[in-house]
Amino acid sequence: MEKEKTTPTEQEEKEEQPKKKSKLKTVIVILVLLAIAVGLYALFHVESSLGVSYSEKPDGTYEVSAIKKPFKAIVIPATHNGKPVTGISAKAALGYGLASITIPDSVTTIGEHAFEGNDFSELVIPDSVTSIGYYAFAGCNHLTTVEIGKGLKTIEYNAFAGCDILTSVVFADDCALETIGSEAFIKCPKLAAIKLPNGVTDIGDCAFFECESLQYNEYDNGLYLGSAQNPNLYFAKVKDTDVKTLNILDGTIIIGDGTYGNGLDLCSELRTIKLPESVKIVNGITNGESLAEIRIPAGVTRLGLTLDYLAEQKTSIDIYYDGTKEQWAKLSSIGKSTKEWFITIHCKDGNIRMSE
Repeated sequence: MEKEKTTPTEQEEKEEQPKKKSKLKTVIVILVLLAIAVGLYALFHVESSLGVSYSEKPDGTYEVSAIKKPFKAIVIPATHNGKPVTGISAKAALGYGLASITIPDSVTTIGEHAFEGNDFSELVIPDSVTSIGYYAFAGCNHLTTVEIGKGLKTIEYNAFAGCDILTSVVFADDCALETIGSEAFIKCPKLAAIKLPNGVTDIGDCAFFECESLQYNEYDNGLYLGSAQNPNLYFAKVKDTDVKTLNILDGTIIIGDGTYGNGLDLCSELRTIKLPESVKIVNGITNGESLAEIRIPAGVTRLGLTLDYLAEQKTSIDIYYDGTKEQWAKLSSIGKSTKEWFITIHCKDGNIRMSE
């Protein structure tokens, strides 16, 4: 016999309705939570230009004036209101915690402190950028690699200071870089190698101070950083401090800082330093207890000397300068000397005796 079919009673249907409504509410809540989760993920991880604010520049182009919270992955567009975005203003994303940043090939300037203290691990500077402001990427403690395009001419002081795990900075083969400011890469202890662009003519004080992992080109008793065309462009420091005479290699353009790093003050037996005609910038020479002679070419355009009188050794120092007294007066920068009468500058047109 067939089993008799039963239908729900009216009472059973009434009892079942709240259960159905409860299940529906649960499904709705789950869907809402999923939507919120997806939205938050997109907000923090999917690249967006929604968080960018702009200000108009006098030339009619725009610059990024601020990055709005809570966006974390930012793509800066190349245009705004139909006009190019050509700059990123000072402090635009200072301490913001950005996880990634994409800079378009329309931006020419990155302002001071623009991205200081952010969290991105990779950075690409496009070919259009010509200058990076001071502290622009300082303290980016997640940053590991930087790729720099061919248009960059100036890296201002402390631009990448204190990037704790920065290991690689790669310049485009034809990068136009001319100037690296003071302390630009100071306290980047993981920075292992850097090949300078061929056109670099100025590197400021302490640019690579406390970069303990940095690899140098070694020639004679000197450690150098160089470019593809000139491996000894920048004299960084002496290899051994027991040297008596130091002849900087021909082709060297820049002498690294003295008080903070090139080690000349620790060379207790060093008596003579000779700079080649190619040298243009001398950030610092600090004398050890035996230094008696320095030879400086007339082509030097910046000279920093820290020469202290060492009374116990009764030393005097002769500086042979291949220029005139007038040129020396415009060039000279001798500091922190307790007594200066022990220094004689021999110029082409006569001597200058330093006096107290």
